[in-house]
Amino acid sequence: MPLRVYSLYSGSSGNATLVAGGESKILIDCGVSARAVETALHNVGVKPESIKGIFITHEHSDHIKGVGIMSRKYGIPVYANEKTWAAMEDKVGDIGLSSIRIINNESEIFIDDLCVGNFKISHDTVDPISYTVTCENKKVSVVTDTGNITSSMLNAVLGSQLILLESNYDPKMLADCSYPTILKHRIAGSKGHLSNCDCAQTILKLIDSNIKYILLAHLSKESNTPEVAYCTVKNTLEANGVYIGNDVMVDMTYRDRSTHVYNLL
Repeated sequence: MPLRVYSLYSGSSGNATLVAGGESKILIDCGVSARAVETALHNVGVKPESIKGIFITHEHSDHIKGVGIMSRKYGIPVYANEKTWAAMEDKVGDIGLSSIRIINNESEIFIDDLCVGNFKISHDTVDPISYTVTCENKKVSVVTDTGNITSSMLNAVLGSQLILLESNYDPKMLADCSYPTILKHRIAGSKGHLSNCDCAQTILKLIDSNIKYILLAHLSKESNTPEVAYCTVKNTLEANGVYIGNDVMVDMTYRDRSTHVYNLL
């Protein structure tokens, strides 16, 4: 049975990733409106009521906007660590006790045939984490909203066939954009986001693992474009003897629509 992955939305305007095994389906983050999530799920042939859990990385609105309504409407459990729950509780509205799931950092949760692990990331929130999902011998990881990549993050995602990997900004475009200086420093800082160059260097560190697909994720609308991100990654990889289509597949995610399905066999 394949492990199926769809990026429903990815970017500063909202994030949601669907991962489906043979028996269960989960969302990692739900940062767009419930209506937008419902539409995206229907477009990929998934009923919202079939979602077995929503796993939250951190409390920023582009990761939790639709969580409350989706949980209340469909009775979906919501998983987050204790500090993140405290930080987002007043933003998501009343979620019944039966749907609140507090998870420990660096733990694993089993939902039918899916094993959902988490690992620490570096972002300007109270206790940010991200996730790996394993089904049999197949594994997918999400690595976004982090200002750096540590050895423990790399270790957490080793063995993944697919990684959603942040490629948030181009340094020159960030320097030239209309953002206030303090925001530019935040984005480029150790608790901000990964640049296109950071993304490429991370791929190089993972290339000798089991990786097959990299999805460039969480692109900035103001300080990046899909073309710039892809070309930066491609040029850096080729300069190091790594070729897209031969050594690894590199695809884009989108802020306003889902990707096609990735079937990990």
